[in-house]
Amino acid sequence: MEDGDGENYQNNRATPRHGLEHYCRDLNSWPRSWMGLEKDLPPGEQLVTLFRPFLEHLAMSNLSPKTIQKHVDNMWY
Repeated sequence: MEDGDGENYQNNRATPRHGLEHYCRDLNSWPRSWMGLEKDLPPGEQLVTLFRPFLEHLAMSNLSPKTIQKHVDNMWY
């Protein structure tokens, strides 16, 4: 819904923001959990390096915590 200024007042509620660690408690262990062989570890670590900026952006976004967690979970699987 809009307020008198044309802004969505539902998005103006004080929503607590969590850091990336809240959504990805063991982000640094993702590559090891994905690997089948030891040689899989470096590409997995590179993927986490590429994913991290996007995940940090999600964590700081105006999306609900449930939606953020859903996106994080989709990246892991």
